[in-house]
Amino acid sequence: MNLLESFVHERSVFHASMLEALQRDGDILAAWRWGSFGTLRADELSDLDLWIVVPNGYLAKITGSLPPHPSLLRVPLISFDVPRNYPVDGRYLLTLYEGVLGPHQVDWYWQEESAAAAPPQATLVVERQPIPRSNQPPAFQGGSSSEPETTQERFARQVSFFFAMVPSVAKQVARQPGQQDWSLAQAIIGSLAELADELGAAISHFPQASYWRGLDPMGKLEVLESCVQLMAPIRAEAEQRKLEVPAAPVVRQCQKFIQLAKEKLAQQSEIGSA
Repeated sequence: MNLLESFVHERSVFHASMLEALQRDGDILAAWRWGSFGTLRADELSDLDLWIVVPNGYLAKITGSLPPHPSLLRVPLISFDVPRNYPVDGRYLLTLYEGVLGPHQVDWYWQEESAAAAPPQATLVVERQPIPRSNQPPAFQGGSSSEPETTQERFARQVSFFFAMVPSVAKQVARQPGQQDWSLAQAIIGSLAELADELGAAISHFPQASYWRGLDPMGKLEVLESCVQLMAPIRAEAEQRKLEVPAAPVVRQCQKFIQLAKEKLAQQSEIGSA
């Protein structure tokens, strides 16, 4: 097997263990895969979208950032709360789990039973009670965190945001090299520049929007890789300050995912030139 095939095999084993844990957990009323795995259109770089239905009142008991479900004993490298992705009467969390060949992303959506309905092309993996079906995609309430942040908390959140979004940017480059909207790439480069400035780090070469757009796809991935390397000492500094940031292995995990994106890009180039 080549690198991508080996990663897909590793990801399949990881997903299977996670779904088995969900099936064993009596607190979960229903669960389904959706997104690319729900529609059976996942590729080698796809993440897993899991929608979890819990009893009414379950989420109100949880304060702060929602952790991955306690039945899942494996601790993620990243748990990143994104309020704008909250479903109606629900919560959302982006997580990255450490893998041998690269990180495994799981996007968790929790929703209480009174608001839950399985969307089109959802693949149910748990159904302890009947769940209504819907012909419409799920609705999201959006929003933003209402809690004020300290300077230290904002610093930690930006570090986590950077590492959480690196795989998404790498996927964009590998899948849609000709696209024009690189706002996410610019956002993580901007967070790197801002954090470096706060630390007084001597980093002078940040790719601006026009420079980024002018790069070929492999050049974009090379720049992304260099940004990860530049963020490594900033993450370490945040850790020394006792801030809640991803552990050190996240750096290597992001580098591994960029390598996977390079492999996919190379494969597509070979197919295009055949």
